[in-house]
Amino acid sequence: MLKIQLLCAAGVSTSLLMAKMKEQAALNGEEIEISACPVTEIEEYIANADVALIAPQVAYLKAKSRKIADTHGVPVEVISMKDYAHCNGAAVLDLAHSLTGK
Repeated sequence: MLKIQLLCAAGVSTSLLMAKMKEQAALNGEEIEISACPVTEIEEYIANADVALIAPQVAYLKAKSRKIADTHGVPVEVISMKDYAHCNGAAVLDLAHSLTGK
């Protein structure tokens, strides 16, 4: 099971994207676990994730987030603004898979 941690400004704005990603995973017949939290709380949640994806509005915190995630061996990447804005669950799920090889 792929565990995805979505990081955003307040942990709220990613709920639509999270739903679309879960829908896509169900269509693919795969089990995933997705949670969202504010990027400022990454240290509390990163150890349980396989990959962390950052919302574009907090992309400026990528380097700081990567430094924390690296201590747990968790890859980090920013979600493209286009995919985030369009709630493109399939593309964001593909991004998670490409970063983990799962």
